[in-house]
Amino acid sequence: MKFIKLICLLVAIYPHFVFGGEDIGDVKNVISATFDKSNSKVITHIVVVQDNYAIADWSQLDKAGRALLVRKEKRWEISACGGAAIKQIDSLTKAGIPLKVSKKIIEELNIKEKSLGSKKLEAIDSFSQNSHH
Repeated sequence: MKFIKLICLLVAIYPHFVFGGEDIGDVKNVISATFDKSNSKVITHIVVVQDNYAIADWSQLDKAGRALLVRKEKRWEISACGGAAIKQIDSLTKAGIPLKVSKKIIEELNIKEKSLGSKKLEAIDSFSQNSHH
């Protein structure tokens, strides 16, 4: 029981360290700064961070997709936007993400995406470069 109390205390004191909350906020800010328009804001639904890599599921009006981000010198940068292909290990490793990190990020993304409805997930998966920005 003492161990559980210690974990709860650590989460309360260091939430960003334990869960990467600061990274998630930074990723959302980069996506908003890049794609928000005066008449339409981007909604970032899910962000998964592993090491210096992140994938974010987003939507804006009738469009949706994923952004692949890389942290360079403490700043997040959007590396690519896409749909279902961004969740493929082959795509991530070709983008320079280590295999172990690629597997972890996809595993966590699949778990978190269960909270999205099938219609939203279908829209995210079907992203096309020609249909947005």
